[in-house]
Amino acid sequence: HFTSNGNKPTKTKIKMNSKNVDALIKTKGKADIAHEIAMGLKHLSEFTPESGTKSLDEAIACFLRALAMEKKKMKNNVRRSDTGDALGIARTYELLGDTYKQKGALKLAKEHYMEAMTACENHRQNDKKKSANNKETSSRNKMDDYQRIQNKEHRVTCELYRSDQKHKRVSLRRKYSDMIKLGQMNLKSGKYDEARNRYQEALAMCMMRYGVESSMEVARVRELLGDLCVQTKSDFEEAQGHYRAVLQILERNKIGQDDERYEAVVQKFIPIAGLQ
Repeated sequence: HFTSNGNKPTKTKIKMNSKNVDALIKTKGKADIAHEIAMGLKHLSEFTPESGTKSLDEAIACFLRALAMEKKKMKNNVRRSDTGDALGIARTYELLGDTYKQKGALKLAKEHYMEAMTACENHRQNDKKKSANNKETSSRNKMDDYQRIQNKEHRVTCELYRSDQKHKRVSLRRKYSDMIKLGQMNLKSGKYDEARNRYQEALAMCMMRYGVESSMEVARVRELLGDLCVQTKSDFEEAQGHYRAVLQILERNKIGQDDERYEAVVQKFIPIAGLQ
């Protein structure tokens, strides 16, 4: 998208083709905008999962240098008549977003895509001197750029959300597993109140992770609480409530009376039925 001297972009696209990039680099020895973009694309094209992130880091360095030169050029353009500068900045931000995404730095990718979208908006708002027909075509082209970048930003946002939710679920699972283990250790040591507290914390975490009482993990913790109530003879009515909840969860998971897990809970429930 850039000419060799960094002026107004042309319709000629810089493709990630090693021959084209090498040819462009040879035509320009000094480190101008087009040269930095071309070098960045070259490094980007050399990336493989086996090669590590070195080529991506070098591509990022090139794109950042190009971005700095583009911003300086736009600042020096007092009249701001060449609105192509803003579009060049947008596309460089987009390249940075693409590279950070490939590197796995999704938050940085999102930040650069959002900067690219802002630059596209600036490009559209500053383009006021074209004829009505040219304006319509130019606006459509700018909207194509904006829409393309917006789609990339949306996909990265979705990936970030899924990653965050997965991390939270893993974190909660680790925490409630630890609470169960602590509760069992407290139970063996005769620290019944502490064991009860740990089991209740584990139950709360299970509910936070799964949202509804249909998970087998929730059933497991409820059964442990019921067992503790029976063992300590502290609250038979509460134990009955836990066992009933376990049976209901098993039924929701299509585990019926012919299953030994269901029968085991029934056998725990029968001796305390009616006790308070």
